[in-house]
Amino acid sequence: DRDVTGVQTCALPIYVSQREMAEAKVRELGRGSEAKIRRLVEANVVGIIMWNLEGTITGANEAFLRMVQYDHKDLASGRVRWTDLTPVEWHGHDERAVADLKATGIVAPYEKEYLRKDGSRVPVLLGGSLFEKGGNEGVAFVLDLSGQKRAEAALRAAVSERTSLSALHAEVATALTSKDDLRGILNKCAAALVRHLDPAFARIWTLKHGGGELELQASSGIYTGLNGRYSRIPIGHMKIGLIAKERQAHLTNDLQNDPRISDHNWAKTENMRSFAGYPLVVEGRVVGVIAMFSRRVLTENT
Repeated sequence: DRDVTGVQTCALPIYVSQREMAEAKVRELGRGSEAKIRRLVEANVVGIIMWNLEGTITGANEAFLRMVQYDHKDLASGRVRWTDLTPVEWHGHDERAVADLKATGIVAPYEKEYLRKDGSRVPVLLGGSLFEKGGNEGVAFVLDLSGQKRAEAALRAAVSERTSLSALHAEVATALTSKDDLRGILNKCAAALVRHLDPAFARIWTLKHGGGELELQASSGIYTGLNGRYSRIPIGHMKIGLIAKERQAHLTNDLQNDPRISDHNWAKTENMRSFAGYPLVVEGRVVGVIAMFSRRVLTENT
């Protein structure tokens, strides 16, 4: 017994020492992980938030706060809650995410939106996990998708524009080969512009015999009359006459402030935003001008 007791007595300090060493190693690893996480948070590569399942955001890095336009004072006040940042129509997605967290401890990345402080929205990709399975607190990584969404929208707009231009080309080609007189052909072309490019109105002038004046031949959209102030335009006068004289296209998406526009009050009253005018040239000779006014932005391609 004494031998056994002696062995046990001698082994106890060794056991305690080994345990202390193991615990020290765990603490060291913990400190290392904590430092790595802290570096990631401070790097502000992506938004990072710490939260609990009740909706409180307990911590956030600068990247996330910039994303939603809040600051650390707002965060410290308790006013920034992830449940309040989420628009109503996204609550269902969050409820499924919380269910996944309770079941597995993690939530796979999913898209949603956050409400910014000014009321605007930011699209995000969000994924995260609980610190401990079955716990109540966790961390989430939030990626701002604004740039990606803008690129996707631009791509859709480009495809839509290309489709519209192809349809326009086909309809104009058909009009130009029709048996109508010149005015009938040009009215079909102006109507095609309005139908496929959606300007407020489109017009076509042709050069009168003698070469010093443009005559309005076609008008489609909100104005269809061929008489009035712009039915005859001398070469070099107003924006249309200048296009014919200079043989250069003119595009502006700031119509209300464009120096070539003669009636800025009309442009503001009618909410006109853009103008595009183009010289019609055949075998090196100007034969007319085609133009359109739009309440939306016109691209260089159009």
